[in-house]
This record gives sequence, structure tokens and C-alpha cells, in this order.
Amino acid sequence: MNLRAVGLAIGVVPAVFVLVTVVVTEVLASTIEFSLLVGLPVGVIVGVLAGIFVLWARGSSDPAVSERAPSGWTWAGVATGLGWFAVAFLVVLVVGVGGGVRPTVSLEAGVVVGIVFGALGWFRFDR
Repeated sequence: MNLRAVGLAIGVVPAVFVLVTVVVTEVLASTIEFSLLVGLPVGVIVGVLAGIFVLWARGSSDPAVSERAPSGWTWAGVATGLGWFAVAFLVVLVVGVGGGVRPTVSLEAGVVVGIVFGALGWFRFDR
């Protein structure tokens, strides 16, 4: 396990937590009155699982992790893309909210910028 894998995992956990919590809460808002009470634990569980995945894929010396699939991607590349997504998402979210932009706009902009950076990270790692 290296420092880069730990850093990516530290970035992935809060980003995935925020995204999953918001999505689950909003999807269930019309059916469950206190939907945040469902969204928070689901966000925590998925965030921790995403962090474990990044640590496994980026920190493992198992050859199965670094083997290329028939389509050319690796699990480590997917984890790198997820890490780049998380870091870009969190930076845009924090800068946007700190700069006075509405949280919903910052969240949407963070997702868009995160997807772009996530794809760049994945393709850069798996080329």
C-alpha cells in the first residue's frame, strides 16, 4: 500500500458519501418524510466501500488487479478515475459553497467537473 492509494481513498470516501446521501435523500423525499435518516447511513456505507475498493485496487500487488480486461481497462485504472473524480468534485463543491454559490449549483458543477477529471484519470492511467 502506498501513500497515493491512501490519499485517493481519503478523497473518495467523503465525495461518495456526499453524492450518495444527496441522491438517496432526494429520491426518497416524496415517499419518506425523514429521508435523510435513510440517506446518511447509505452514504456512509457506500463511501466506506468505495474507499476500500480504491485501497484494494491501487494498493494491491495482486496480479489480477493489474491485469487488463479484454476491453483494455484495469481495476487500478477504475480506482484512479474514481479518485480523480472525488478530488475534483470536492474542490469544486468547497470552492463554490465557500465562494457564495448556491449549494445545488456547486453540487451539479462538481459532478460535471468530477466526471471530466475522472475520465481523464482513468484514461491516463489505463493508456
